[in-house]
Amino acid sequence: MVTRALPPELTAAEWRELGLDPNDPFRYGWRYVAREQTDGTTTYEEIPLTLEDVLHPRKEDYTRPDEEHTAWCNYLRTAFKYRLEHNPAVVVFKDMLFKWGMPGLKGHGPDIAVVFGVRPGRRESFDVAAEGARPTLIVEITSPGTGNLDRQTKLEEYHLVGIPLYIIIDRQTVRRQRTLRLLGYRHTPAGYESIMPNERGWLWLEPVRTWLGIAGDRPVCYSEAGEPIGDYNQSAVELSAAQARAEAAAAARIAAEQRAEVAEARLHELEATLRRLQQGE
Repeated sequence: MVTRALPPELTAAEWRELGLDPNDPFRYGWRYVAREQTDGTTTYEEIPLTLEDVLHPRKEDYTRPDEEHTAWCNYLRTAFKYRLEHNPAVVVFKDMLFKWGMPGLKGHGPDIAVVFGVRPGRRESFDVAAEGARPTLIVEITSPGTGNLDRQTKLEEYHLVGIPLYIIIDRQTVRRQRTLRLLGYRHTPAGYESIMPNERGWLWLEPVRTWLGIAGDRPVCYSEAGEPIGDYNQSAVELSAAQARAEAAAAARIAAEQRAEVAEARLHELEATLRRLQQGE
């Protein structure tokens, strides 16, 4: 049986520091629960999520919208997909519910999870035992009021289930000032070992062959050469444009070679005509 103590919830003052109402019962989110009525009908009751629900979510849970969090998750997922597009046996999941198959340990729904040795396809959840694979890389982006789950509880539980590489993009607000930092952890038998960033403050994510850094006030992915990786769709457009330019250059080269062949043949014809004229003279 796996039992882990949850970190303490924020105080009322700390919630207010984040600009959130400490008395709002739905500050973590909500879930609709079916209730059978005596007349045979079914109604749905909206109940607030708890800190435990945030740690071990269900598919039917709804969390408060966070546009920045959503945008960053989408960026990381598509950037990683772009870097791994040559490998058909890898999937980059966003908000997928993972069932670990470990007695006493409920599932997690990491922001980003990279799994090798599996095929793409629709899944309601990911059963590690049935799939025969587990994430090689997990990335979490902290949210106001629940960051300690990522920094503490998940740090222990992801190690327990054998996640080789765990990265946290940590958003914190102190005295109304926001800070952003990267935390990286590599699995060892004794526990997670902190990963030191390079001189630029970047972390190397070996499974996706990508550097992860902070540029301004947002995370940015970089290639091995240090070139920033933009939006996946933009990268795909750039790739298509590069291919189109290469194809156009190849077509122009072929056309030039054909024109040269035609010119050479025409020259031979003119030379032959000139010889016949000279012989006739």
